[in-house]
Amino acid sequence: MSVMVIRPERGCDDIHALIDHVLSDGAGCTEADFPDSCRGRFVILTPASLRAYVEKQVLQSMVRPEFRERLEPGMNVGVHSLASMMSSIIGNQDYGRYIRPSISMMSLRNYVAKCLNDNESLRNQVGDSFEAIDQFTKQIVELHNDGVSAEEVLALAAHQSNARLSVLGSLLQLVEQRLGKRYTFPGAAHETICAWAQRHGSNRWFYLYGFAHLNASEMRIVHTLAQYVHLTVMVGAGSDPDYLEALQRRDDGNRNTLSSIFASSASTSVCAMPDTTAEVRYAAASIKKFIADNPEISYGDVLVTSRDLGSYQAQIASEFTYQGIPINIAASSTMLDHPFADAILGLLDSATYELQPQSILRILRSGIFSRYLNLTPTAIDDIENQLNSNNPATVWIDTDIPFAAHLQKIRSLIQQAADVFRPRPSATVREALGGMVGFLTEYAQTIEGSAPVWTVIMNAFDDMVQQLGNDYFAEYVGIFARNLASTLAAQSIDSRPVSASAVDVLPMSSPLHPYRYVIVLGCSESQLPAIPHETGLLDDGERLDLSQFLTSQGKTLEAWNVLSGTVERRSGQEPLWFNGVVASATQQLSMTYPKSLRNAAQACSPYISQWETGTSDTSEIIGASKRAVPTVETEYRPLDRELAYRLFTRPDYVHRVYRTHGADPSISTRVFNASVSAIETYYRNPYEYFLKYGLKVNVANAFAFDAALEGTFYHAVLEHAVNAWIERHKNERDLNGLPPQPTAPDMQELIADYSRLDRGCNQWTVLNEDPRMEVLRSSNRMRMIHRQLVDTLMDFAVDAAAQREALSSAQTMLTPTCVEQVFGNVGGTTGAWQSPYSGEQLIGRARDKEIPVALRINGKVDRIDTVIRDTNISRESAGIVVLDYKSSARTLFGKPSRNDGGRASNVYYGHELQLFTYASAAQHNSGMPVAGMFFLPIKPSATIRERIALNNQYNMLPSADDGSTSLFDEPSDDSSAQNMRIRNVWRGFDMPNSGVLIGESDETGIGIEQLSAEEFRGIADYVHGKIVGACQNILDGKLPVRPYRSLVDGRDGLAYSDVADIMAWDVLNSNIFEVETAVTLLELKEAALHMNNTSEGGKAW
Repeated sequence: MSVMVIRPERGCDDIHALIDHVLSDGAGCTEADFPDSCRGRFVILTPASLRAYVEKQVLQSMVRPEFRERLEPGMNVGVHSLASMMSSIIGNQDYGRYIRPSISMMSLRNYVAKCLNDNESLRNQVGDSFEAIDQFTKQIVELHNDGVSAEEVLALAAHQSNARLSVLGSLLQLVEQRLGKRYTFPGAAHETICAWAQRHGSNRWFYLYGFAHLNASEMRIVHTLAQYVHLTVMVGAGSDPDYLEALQRRDDGNRNTLSSIFASSASTSVCAMPDTTAEVRYAAASIKKFIADNPEISYGDVLVTSRDLGSYQAQIASEFTYQGIPINIAASSTMLDHPFADAILGLLDSATYELQPQSILRILRSGIFSRYLNLTPTAIDDIENQLNSNNPATVWIDTDIPFAAHLQKIRSLIQQAADVFRPRPSATVREALGGMVGFLTEYAQTIEGSAPVWTVIMNAFDDMVQQLGNDYFAEYVGIFARNLASTLAAQSIDSRPVSASAVDVLPMSSPLHPYRYVIVLGCSESQLPAIPHETGLLDDGERLDLSQFLTSQGKTLEAWNVLSGTVERRSGQEPLWFNGVVASATQQLSMTYPKSLRNAAQACSPYISQWETGTSDTSEIIGASKRAVPTVETEYRPLDRELAYRLFTRPDYVHRVYRTHGADPSISTRVFNASVSAIETYYRNPYEYFLKYGLKVNVANAFAFDAALEGTFYHAVLEHAVNAWIERHKNERDLNGLPPQPTAPDMQELIADYSRLDRGCNQWTVLNEDPRMEVLRSSNRMRMIHRQLVDTLMDFAVDAAAQREALSSAQTMLTPTCVEQVFGNVGGTTGAWQSPYSGEQLIGRARDKEIPVALRINGKVDRIDTVIRDTNISRESAGIVVLDYKSSARTLFGKPSRNDGGRASNVYYGHELQLFTYASAAQHNSGMPVAGMFFLPIKPSATIRERIALNNQYNMLPSADDGSTSLFDEPSDDSSAQNMRIRNVWRGFDMPNSGVLIGESDETGIGIEQLSAEEFRGIADYVHGKIVGACQNILDGKLPVRPYRSLVDGRDGLAYSDVADIMAWDVLNSNIFEVETAVTLLELKEAALHMNNTSEGGKAW
């Protein structure tokens, strides 16, 4: 049968031209009265990467009127790649006679190694290195797929007295005898398809689309199809592919002239850029401009390509992601890069069993033995520091270091691995590999992404056992690790699905379909065209000799295949690939090249010289690619309510705790999780809340020790130190049945321990809290800063102990009860405490309906202390003090004033909501009255050393004595917390402004603020109302750019905002800030009272 070639006109849609031809063939079948069974035998063969595109075009064409009316009854068109053809069309026809098991390159290399071990003469000529074995194996596979037999290679070797060809022919002969007739070699699909086509090819129509180049196996398939089926080849608008001449028997085996470069029918521009980075940024900006100018076009209509895509791949991935452009890009990593593979290869490394630190750490850092060894990343860091800073041989046997037990367990594991991964000389392949699998199954754990790697390794093991299971493993141990690594390196680890609405990033040699916009990067003289070099075992001279020998034997196809690896043939592919790229652009084509590449000046490629004079002005696009300062709209537009509903609410999976009692569970199916600190962010700047909690935009953390990290250090160390003291003394009581109080030495010992950055293997350190704490040991200066932090906490422990001693002398006890107490759900962890305000509901909007949304207020209290009297430790005689750690002194109501008793601006405007919410949660869940609530500064003001006293309502006032009075002035039958009286010396802390005490008192004086129980409840309800109001505003889309700026005593929104770019908008619009006037504590109490009076049913909100 002959080959029909379709050459569409320039600018025509070639796929529709092909479909038109398929329908014509279908009509011809009807006119020729072919059987009905033949009408479904129309198959379009295409590369696997184009199959989805061709299928989509065929389906869309079949419903178009001009095609549908020509569709013959019973006719259908299949679209397949060669792989899908084997599985879908051939399958198990004729009882599976055409399908043979495949053999992997790993097994082939192992068998070549076996042949060399068995033949000393061959081994002396080839060598026993992995590189030599790999090179001979690849050449054997290539010759086998070319259709060249061992007899032909040996005959040529004998004729030319070529020793290397003789060795190659001998190895090829051994492989053919053992494996050639039983297995399918890698990439040899022709052995299945050709046999099937010879038997079932009659009355079938096959169409080739998108093949710009055919490898040897594909060439043999197409050659067979040309003989046994009706074959049609669709060529692109450029020059004919080289394989077409071979199919039509017009090729003499050499091509002395290169194809010319065709001009594009699309609008074309050439742009010279300073470097490759500028090229990528220009590509991203021009794509965004093209999509903006053509809104009907999707990103899927855009192609970015280059002859050397590897040098651009990483930059494209990062820049396009930054610009928000979706891309389809091949994975740059392979399975060899996966930690699981690294661990397996580490176990096969002899250095591991010599206890070399780098080899051991390679295995530990993979994470597959972390569960068995009970190691954390921080513990591994500590082990690495010890091994690098000391003699490793001494460290392994040292029993006095903190993690000696872990080192012993590591050595035990390595010893057990040595028995398996270094098997005895008499062990067979089956025994050795079975032992390795058993060891991994027993000790290793699954880590992220390890399943595909495990599957590939197990398949390689199974293949090797099947072929060489009874051989001695010692024969292959020299190349086994490198062989396995090469197998893993050939497998991509990223299996992300291809999106139809994303920019395709493909190398120039890939099969391409038409695109609206094509960008070609790297069009410089040194990048395009690529300069091919000789590859493989055979050089070009030997290939030419072998080709001529095959031609003399009448095997022209095999001769053509052999020459496909020559430099001349591969050079001929360069203009064909470029022509394919040019032809794929239907609307716009942009080509760029760097003026400088690797510190060398560059000129444009000769391929694009015809367009260089028409270079377009790119200043507009280049200007658009620069980072622009955002503009601020003077007219505020609220966020769409349905979008706010989707951004800020989540499905409500917790029903029994947070729903209103008796409420219908089907009413509110979503929940608004309100963190107290997040709501404070909303009141600082609503738009900042939108960025941080709606769009999840966060400022990148720099590797530096800032104020936030300092606060994290203090919080983390105190949390663990205080919690450790509570756990250590929770069951202790004195003779009177009272719990002990922490002393300064106790707390200093714990603080010193938990402040260390190297507490021993698998022990908690501040590095677990935030990895950025590593900066504290990065230099001598930072180590001194770390010491200062520890000293600050030591001083804090002394001051706190002084207060407890003063209280103890007044026969009063203040005992830490709990730390970091969670209420609600924080960070995915549901605390033991419930939110103090459950059952609250907001109103959201979705699908044009008002929808109830459950409100869940979450938070975490830094510390809660219990204050009790020493004569009665009943629950009624106890109160709780809520403490919130702060790095430095902080006020709750602002500085006191003679007229108004303190400024309440922070609480009134919603900038300070934590203490009252925490106190409400503590009272709600503990059942004990709140005695007070304070910010507890780690670094107190040195100028404030007031002696103050705690009166019978926990009110702290100046005292004339040193705190030596009794707890109660006179005995009383009423032992409630409201009758306590404490006098003490409270040193160091700025207590008058840092908090408030709860209770009634007639005493006056300059001291700490006090609130009655009713005032506390009123302000707490007011604070809760501020939280609910903010949450409802968020769901209503009220998120303007409105940072606060207080005139008196308040924090400046400029200085305290986390989003510096947004704060700089003040330069663009001076009216953007909301000025907040000072509010007195009296006004806050009145606001709380007004809220109570206007609420329904007596509820505060």
